[in-house]
Parts: sequence; structure tokens; C-alpha cells
Amino acid sequence: MYAKKAFVGCSGISAEAGMTTEIFNEVSINEMMIDHANQDVYVLADHTKIGSNSSFTSCPIEKIQYLITDEKAPEEALNAIREKGVRVYQVHKSDF
Repeated sequence: MYAKKAFVGCSGISAEAGMTTEIFNEVSINEMMIDHANQDVYVLADHTKIGSNSSFTSCPIEKIQYLITDEKAPEEALNAIREKGVRVYQVHKSDF
């Protein structure tokens, strides 16, 4: 199965390790979703996951086009992710 866009969650995301998870069985599912996205890959991660690395890598940062996070995400980690070519969108409470 293929999709135009993939939206995936994670346990951690960083410029160095990419998208990571704590659950080994999620790696193959995440890899398949990302590899079968015809257009874009979006990672959804709250501020506690930004700049963090978990046990297992689901994909390198180069496979991610977009990161959606909240206003509390650490700017230094976001800048490192941006430097890898990922477009970062931060959601603010005032947006609702």
C-alpha cells in the first residue's frame, strides 16, 4: 500500500539519530510507512521528544520533510533539525 503523505509519531527525534522509538516492533512499520510515502513524510512530536534519542532508529533525518511540534520545543535542537533540511512547524496555544 502507498500513500501520498505519511504522518508518524515517535519517541524521539534529533538531527543526529533521526526518528527513534522505544518499541522494536514499531521500527519495521515506521520504515514501511516512510518508504511507501509517494510525497512527504511528517513527524509529529511534542517538545519532550525533540532532541531526544530512543533505543531504535526508524529512519534517518534525511527521509523526513516536515516536523510538527509545539511551542515548548528546544530551539537549539530545532535549528539542528532545520539544518538537515526538515521544515519545522510549531503549534502555539494561541493558534486555537
